[in-house]
Amino acid sequence: MVRDKITGEQREVDVLIATNASGYEVNIAIEVVARGRKADTPWVESMRSKHSSLPTDKLILVAEAGFYAPALAKAKFYGIEAVTIETALAADWKIVAELTATGFFELTSFKYTCAVIYESDGGNREQIDVPSTSSITCDSQQTTLDEFVRYVLNLTETKEALYPRITSMNERQFWFSYSRPGGLWDAEINGATVRVVELRVGLDVDHTRTPVEVSAGKYRNTPFVAGVSSSKTNELQFVLVKKPDGTTEGAVVDASGVRKLIGAREHIDEVRS
Repeated sequence: MVRDKITGEQREVDVLIATNASGYEVNIAIEVVARGRKADTPWVESMRSKHSSLPTDKLILVAEAGFYAPALAKAKFYGIEAVTIETALAADWKIVAELTATGFFELTSFKYTCAVIYESDGGNREQIDVPSTSSITCDSQQTTLDEFVRYVLNLTETKEALYPRITSMNERQFWFSYSRPGGLWDAEINGATVRVVELRVGLDVDHTRTPVEVSAGKYRNTPFVAGVSSSKTNELQFVLVKKPDGTTEGAVVDASGVRKLIGAREHIDEVRS
């Protein structure tokens, strides 16, 4: 039951998902109709009228038999999501709540460069730029610099250190260093085998906030959340899929083309060398 903002009376809602997302209290209301025929326009309009005076941040209409085309058009016009019962059960409403809370899709892109510090035969230390495709040995495992940088950027400690500076302080350039006693690995540089003692990574950050309209769905038994920008100056489309480990992945299409997204539970990132 929720309180009507005009009359003060308690109104019944089939399902109410109340959550705190990004510091905002968000109410997602779900109304369900189970009958043999498809839901029509009058039902969509009646639900919109009902929730216009309720503390509903996002309204989801679920019809067992689906919707007539005019009803879907009316729901879309009012920003109401109309889905089947199967889609409603599969949807990740926590991600929807996060995006509904602010109405913005935030994308952080990292462009990085790598350099290593090595010891020459004479004991001097010198720095040289290296490509992200270079192979390295980390904890006895063979990997590439690109995979290593992505791993570091996706660590919780890294995100907790970077994001307050990116979002609140508007900082856009960072660098981090990786080293350990005894050096990191041996490498061939200028025809000689040298000991790499330090890896340095420079980060250039681009952070954007785009207003979006969000919907949820299911494709081949995989729940997803999709969105499209409501801004003409920064148009984009994105799709996010929740993985079993709680992280997200997907793709975004904007002025820069199609890019793969990697994400954690709170942030969406795009990383490129």
